[in-house]
Amino acid sequence: MERLETTPTKYKNTDCETNINYVVKISRTLLTPIGIYPLHGSGTALSNFLVTIQIIIIFSLMLFLLVPHLIYTYWDAEDLTKLMKIIAAQVFNSLALIKFWTMIINKDSLRWCLAEIQDSWRNVSCDEDKQIPLPYPCDYVFFVPQDSPGYEMLFVTQIIISSLILSTNCGIYSLIATYIVHACCLFEIVGRHLDEVGKTVEGEVLQKLTQVIDKHTFAMKYALTLEKSLNIVFLSEMVGCTIIICFLEYGILLDFGEKNYLGMVTYVVLMTSILVNVFILSFIGDRLKEQSSKISEYTYDLEWHSMPKHMVHNLLFIMIRSNQPVTLTAGKLFDVSLQGFADVVKTSAAYLNFLRAVV
Repeated sequence: MERLETTPTKYKNTDCETNINYVVKISRTLLTPIGIYPLHGSGTALSNFLVTIQIIIIFSLMLFLLVPHLIYTYWDAEDLTKLMKIIAAQVFNSLALIKFWTMIINKDSLRWCLAEIQDSWRNVSCDEDKQIPLPYPCDYVFFVPQDSPGYEMLFVTQIIISSLILSTNCGIYSLIATYIVHACCLFEIVGRHLDEVGKTVEGEVLQKLTQVIDKHTFAMKYALTLEKSLNIVFLSEMVGCTIIICFLEYGILLDFGEKNYLGMVTYVVLMTSILVNVFILSFIGDRLKEQSSKISEYTYDLEWHSMPKHMVHNLLFIMIRSNQPVTLTAGKLFDVSLQGFADVVKTSAAYLNFLRAVV
């Protein structure tokens, strides 16, 4: 927001549509074809019906891949070592399903968050604010997949369905990152406006402070909406990735013992990918907590001792609220932060030691 002057000029973001497209392009491209992009559809009865049909078809295709995979694992797989290796793939796919349905169940609140991102770009009030922001072994009960040409057709089908599952994961990761980074920017904007309160002429301080409080309240509401909508996703991601990393570490040790270096490199690449995913979530969760707590520092740095008493009381309320920073949690059990990332790594290593002792 512009600094208040005697003759203020209204700022207009002429590139708002380009900015919006830049922020949501990846998630929109990946999630719209599978029907779970929050702003997908026009909201009419016909549009909602078509989106529902789209979701049912995509979910049915996912089950076509995953259910036979589960049947094979728990009824036909006799080699315990092989079982350990393929469970990681099952956990990864299960996480995709959890995120898939979380996006559907919380579509209204996530649509509101996404709409607010777009409104923020359209209503940005100054340039400074604008800058802030058969790959799977399966057992198909009703037919024999090894017979030609069914095998070839099934192979291609599984490749396509696997791509859908990967698109679900990548698209949701992108959208979650967009949500959280935008929340961080909202708090950063509040801090910048707080810093300008001390530079505002005396007669306009109250108006400026009122605007800051409104922005801070909105930033808190936005972040808490994200926490409420996505904490189950964070829980499943943290727990699931811990299990996946554990089994991938186990696979690395097995392939190293068998001198299967190509397989070992494959597991290392997969484990690195999972670790990067968890680290990104943990890092942006930690950044949100840091940005929300910084508001009290911005408030304390103001020349509050020279302000009227009633304004100091308002600043005091901001400081008190900021001392309880917004945190993203994994199912209300623990914070999504860099400490949580370290816990995931340590827990996966502990599970690995348990596996080596038992298997």
